[in-house]
Amino acid sequence: MDAMDGDDAERYRVEAIAAFSHEIRTPITSLKMLVELGRRHGAEGEALFDRELTELLVLTVDELTRLVDDMQQASRLMRGMLALERAPQRLSAVLDNARDELPAGIEFEPGEFEDVSGMWDGPRLAAALAQFAVAVDRLGDGLGNVRTRIETTGTDVMIEFTSGGPPGSGQFFTADAGYGFFRARQLVIAAGGSVECRRSEGFSLVRLMLPLTQ
Repeated sequence: MDAMDGDDAERYRVEAIAAFSHEIRTPITSLKMLVELGRRHGAEGEALFDRELTELLVLTVDELTRLVDDMQQASRLMRGMLALERAPQRLSAVLDNARDELPAGIEFEPGEFEDVSGMWDGPRLAAALAQFAVAVDRLGDGLGNVRTRIETTGTDVMIEFTSGGPPGSGQFFTADAGYGFFRARQLVIAAGGSVECRRSEGFSLVRLMLPLTQ
């Protein structure tokens, strides 16, 4: 489990920064390339952007903005400066919304489970679950079918995502999990939950515990 002692917290912070640094390079590289293309289309050092280049430029800037916003949100969660919008949420609705946010080629089916309600920030929690599934698939077998198990205790609900096998014993996900994983993990912790991670070659697991009340 995530005991969140000093060493664990520091390691996750370092890996999150590494993941963010890696992912922000892609839109920055694209932005540089688009500016260079605009200069080639222009004259006397001026950049000229046609409709296609302009649309690509807007998309790239939007991606940069999203990454920076994600980093700012995670930072505010860590410092207790972002209040979660808690309201009664059905677990089934949160899971449905999470599946809607999955990229093409990745899916999870929760099977039968007790459809409990919790005091959660529904939209943020759904986005976090989708990011967990993406990370588990990326670090597991990469086939896109993430196994899902859900169990409920009196006060908590456990959601587990796994991919590949056989199981490993390592706790930590490193930067290759993607920045979305670290942002999702911080959201669950801010919501009073915990996140357990295990991985080995071709296998990954994320098991989160969410309180039903707060």
